[in-house]
Amino acid sequence: MQFTLESLLSATNGELLTGNSQSECNGASIDSRNVASRALFVPIKADRDGHDYIANALSAGAAGFLTSSRQAIPDETVASTAIGEFFAIGVDDTSEALVNIGRMARQRFNTVVCVTGSNGKTTTKDFLSHILAGRWTVGRTEQSFNNELGIPLTLVNAPDAAEVLVAEIGARKKGDVAWGTDILKPHIGVVTNVHHAHVGEFGSQEGIAKTKSELPAALPADGFAILNGDDPLVDAMASVTDAQILRFGFGDNADIRATDLTIDANLTAHFTLVTPRGKVQCQVDAAGEHTVCCALAAAAASYALDCDLDLISNQLASAPRSTGRMEIINTTGDWRILNDAYNANLDSMRAGLKSGAHMARQATPPGRAFAILGHMAELGDTTEEAHIAAGEAAKALGYEAVVAVGPYAELISSHVAGDVNEAVSMLQAMSGGLNERDVVVLKASKMMKLWEAAPLLLVANKAEPVDLEL
Repeated sequence: MQFTLESLLSATNGELLTGNSQSECNGASIDSRNVASRALFVPIKADRDGHDYIANALSAGAAGFLTSSRQAIPDETVASTAIGEFFAIGVDDTSEALVNIGRMARQRFNTVVCVTGSNGKTTTKDFLSHILAGRWTVGRTEQSFNNELGIPLTLVNAPDAAEVLVAEIGARKKGDVAWGTDILKPHIGVVTNVHHAHVGEFGSQEGIAKTKSELPAALPADGFAILNGDDPLVDAMASVTDAQILRFGFGDNADIRATDLTIDANLTAHFTLVTPRGKVQCQVDAAGEHTVCCALAAAAASYALDCDLDLISNQLASAPRSTGRMEIINTTGDWRILNDAYNANLDSMRAGLKSGAHMARQATPPGRAFAILGHMAELGDTTEEAHIAAGEAAKALGYEAVVAVGPYAELISSHVAGDVNEAVSMLQAMSGGLNERDVVVLKASKMMKLWEAAPLLLVANKAEPVDLEL
């Protein structure tokens, strides 16, 4: 999104320290390593002080920067004529200034849809953005930029022509969702579920539900609250909102629901989407039942925006999947990896394991299911119980072998590896090498970087990834 220097000064109540008053910038970045050409660099003081990287950002092509130092040229390198012309704006607090620029950017959108919940936020956001892109120019949260910095960056970096914004709101403490809605001012709010993610911070699922309910509570009376009718804690949020209610799910109480669901060996889901305006056949790739629920949430929000049912169906069928989220890696050895290692809690761990076992069982003839599982973070007092339950889930689903890595690994499996490399070596030895129709599930919190096991498995089995229909 393009901004004039005048608008930036007004939004931030900043002081022009140097530069041409007619300057403009396009979007913003807080990371000097990925500053786009002519973007605004916003240095953040965290573990490292972003002010130390202003010169790098300018060298990478930034149009200018904010600074809390109130100095026009904070480093001799910045003064180098090789960098060219730039502007600098002095502000009291760069993080607060970024938020205020985000508030200014919010005024350009006709419609904002926000998504929150314990699991499935990013998948729902991706589905919804893809559906709406069939009708409008859409801005959206990139990756999982859903916190106090990611939310304003989402607003500021949206396309100038965007009519609709689809944004995630994450939460690590009470009030985070309310803070996000105050900036985003959504017309439509989607709550995917209330599970065990971050229960360590909130103390209980009820505590999580109270925070997630801050989204429907913030919606206007002419807006829509899109609620998971299969989740009692989410369904109860209907009582806190003045907005119109649309429920999604598999039960009869859902306004937008899936019937006749089948999932094949490639995790392609086929179902009938039932709505008050009629029915349509839908297909979603790389989808367990939990992913179909995300598709239903996206369909419900699209329905609230009067999208045609055929548009919803067609866009769901062509929706791409994010790397590390139910990502199927086919191989030249005709065995597969289910890379769901972007993040994990007990509920998503069970769902991922269920999908991997389904892939192996549905093959003809059936293959074997293996897993490399890792630590699930931020579970508080439920941590030990959750890791034990993950191991029990794999056992109940008939996994041939499970290797665990990271803290509490011994509670998941008796086969414990010291790191990802050792985990792959152990799995190789236990499997005798991967065969046709075998499936390996990778699942852990992202701190474990368990996705690094995928290329190691390919090398160990002398295979390469391929794009094919199995």
